Amino acid sequence: MSRRRKPLRCVAQRGVLLLLAVTLAGCGSTDAAPTGPLDGLWVGDELSFTLRGGHVEALVVHEAKCTDNGGCETTYGGEVAGRWLGVPAINITAGGYVITGQFSNGYQVSGSVVMGDDQACCRVIGAWSADRKAPLPQPGVDGGSTDGGALRGTVDWNGASLGDLHPGPSRQPGTTTGSDALSTAQQAAHVELLKVRSAVGVGGIVQDAALAQAAQAHAQFYVTHAQQYKAKGLSPHAEDAAFGDGFTGVNAGERVTKAGFTGPPGAEVMAFTGSAAGAIRGWMATVYHRLPLVAPGAVSFGYGAAVAPAGTKGGAAEVINFSARASRADDPIVVFPWPGQTGVDSAWSGNEGPQPPPPPNGYPSGPVITAHVASATAWGAHTLEDSDGNAVSHVFLDADNDPNMKTFDRHAVALYSDSPLLAGETYTVRLKLTVGGAERTLAWHFTTQ
Repeated sequence: MSRRRKPLRCVAQRGVLLLLAVTLAGCGSTDAAPTGPLDGLWVGDELSFTLRGGHVEALVVHEAKCTDNGGCETTYGGEVAGRWLGVPAINITAGGYVITGQFSNGYQVSGSVVMGDDQACCRVIGAWSADRKAPLPQPGVDGGSTDGGALRGTVDWNGASLGDLHPGPSRQPGTTTGSDALSTAQQAAHVELLKVRSAVGVGGIVQDAALAQAAQAHAQFYVTHAQQYKAKGLSPHAEDAAFGDGFTGVNAGERVTKAGFTGPPGAEVMAFTGSAAGAIRGWMATVYHRLPLVAPGAVSFGYGAAVAPAGTKGGAAEVINFSARASRADDPIVVFPWPGQTGVDSAWSGNEGPQPPPPPNGYPSGPVITAHVASATAWGAHTLEDSDGNAVSHVFLDADNDPNMKTFDRHAVALYSDSPLLAGETYTVRLKLTVGGAERTLAWHFTTQ
């Protein structure tokens, strides 16, 4: 007979015992201070939720683990079903969680959380906090859906989405919320990013001033010390204090923290093109760097760019720092190229670091095709067909066979043909996957240029 172990006070991997204290005042808004907490998306390191009409809904507890002295491990986290009164105070007991909280102003809330009970191997007990990151999504504008949007999507993308799952639902541009205090270049980058997110049906994204400050400082540091980077062989994503002026942190996490950002961490991407449009086109052509640009869970971002003075060898650099919440099962499905897209490049050079596994005969390959489905529990058969229905051989990547996919987006898959595709040809992608215990089909076509 097994002996029940005494519960322990455990620290979760995502920092349940840390309290965030910095208020992001309305994501750059200059409006008067609100008299109460604002409806919208609230995000913290420990949990995220939507506040709507004074009620908490769509509550997601971020993953936390604890281990007792005997080695027994318990994992907590995930969606918590229900809708609770949130104003003026939060008091939730559901799904093995006890969560209380108090709004300190229109943009910040904090409280305590207990994960697990006396019957569990161990519990997580600590504090949590969250900031309001974005307004409520508008149906058809920000990708918001409260009726199964991940499975509904845009009905059939004018006939270009062929399966029983559809991407979307949004295909409308978001607003440049939070951009009014930023530079012209940062606002231009925001517009370019919104174009991409609108096209794939994922909706808008907020630009955060602190993330933008961190990205700008790093871009400038890189071009200032480009020759030192080259001589040392240092990763562009790192900084070395010994290089001199402009050092703001060894890694992206340190840099965004120094800039005053306190939200959930996300990816950093870099390019060296000389323009925001060029950088985004380059990132979207890749496997791994594309994923954070179109992630449904991307909460906010900051863009920075710098060009070395004429006559120097610093070149140019573009940087985006992202903040992202945990994926949710009701996130919209995102595919690229999007259904019905025309003018798709027929080849890809493989120019990405880290470089994805090359095709059998090396690069160039066909264009990178990706799909993000947070509700998928397994992926099955995958095909790429030409306009005559002939199978096109290809590389297929997912979290099970590629460690970088697991790191960058474990809910996404990628495929690219072994050789460049034909120009002016229509190709069809078919993916089998398991959603809700049933096999579903995600299929769509696009046309090369």
